[in-house]
Amino acid sequence: MTRHAVSDYCDFMPTDSRIWRSIWHRDFPRKIRDFRYKTMHDAYKIGHYWEKITNHEHRSLCQRCGVPESMEHILTECSSPGQNEVWNAAESFWRQKYNHWTRPSLGLILGCALVQHKTQSGRSLPGVDRLFRILISQSAFLIWKLRCERVITHPEHSAPAIVNRWTSVIADQLKLDQALTHPRFGKQALPRKMVLRTWSNTLREEKFLPDDWITYSGVLVGINLPEHGTRRREPP
Repeated sequence: MTRHAVSDYCDFMPTDSRIWRSIWHRDFPRKIRDFRYKTMHDAYKIGHYWEKITNHEHRSLCQRCGVPESMEHILTECSSPGQNEVWNAAESFWRQKYNHWTRPSLGLILGCALVQHKTQSGRSLPGVDRLFRILISQSAFLIWKLRCERVITHPEHSAPAIVNRWTSVIADQLKLDQALTHPRFGKQALPRKMVLRTWSNTLREEKFLPDDWITYSGVLVGINLPEHGTRRREPP
């Protein structure tokens, strides 16, 4: 599923070893690496896990949709507040950076670290690639957390609250990227140029920022989510 989703998106057919190694990409924090690893191995106790447990068979179904609760359903199909609002916000944010958008499938979510974007002339776009894997992985993990909250503690997630949480997640990643460029991290520090390339065209009032805004205090105004950012737009 992952291999063909990547191939459909960018005409690149990854090998098994490339797929497995991509789960542990350095751009993913440990909690997201664990989430991706368990999802790839179908290790979460959802859906079919409960079908053979006496008196718990009902837990195999989505409480909202009444269908078997798979990870694919949770991340891409469920009608409960969460996945649709998150992906719509992600799309609006992404289109500031790169106009082409495909609503992620489970395979593309798991293969996001393998996706390669290029210009029409074939030039690689590493900053675009990096933002893609950050955006897709963080969005999917937030959807999973919202689902767990909904099932365990039964909170009411409003659409504005979901978008606010998503924006906070992305803004926190930006701040982390800035911090990780510090020379004290030595060879493990993020290259400043890569961070600038990753977040270009996505910052609020970016035209007023200096070319190298890594340590500029004004950049922490945060992420720019376009007006009506929760409304899904069809690609041209």
